[in-house]
Amino acid sequence: MQQDGAEREGLNRLLAGQRRRHIVARYMTARRWADAFERAVVSGVSPTGYGPPLTPLAPDVAQGLLEPVAAIIERLRAFAAEQAPAELSAAEAPRSERHTVLWARNLLERLAEAVEGPAHQASARAEVKGLREGAQCLADDVRPLIARARTALAALEDR
Repeated sequence: MQQDGAEREGLNRLLAGQRRRHIVARYMTARRWADAFERAVVSGVSPTGYGPPLTPLAPDVAQGLLEPVAAIIERLRAFAAEQAPAELSAAEAPRSERHTVLWARNLLERLAEAVEGPAHQASARAEVKGLREGAQCLADDVRPLIARARTALAALEDR
């Protein structure tokens, strides 16, 4: 019987920890959505990350929208701080510069793939000569810039 009680208590602690992490995850997600909301209404940046830009709202209109959204995020953060202070602190603590460099390298490689992709696709299709030449020219122009950024990242990794 004691083992059942200990197992139950362990399960309750596990579930409580999951609930705390879930609260923090909800807050972090809401904060990202609020950031996207602000970029959309102030700067006209589409939350999808592609497509035509949005029309930014007039500053007074945007401010009228941003104030309640900021209050919502502030309230969500206060709730998370109350319910899961250690988990929130861990989630908000900045990672090391090494993590930033790793992410920068991954993003740079995605950028390189975005530039090289059209050239590779066009070279496979002989019928689109103009596209092939233009895409190859783009790739040739950008390769030295990608190499320069890779070198700068490598220097950061070597520190």
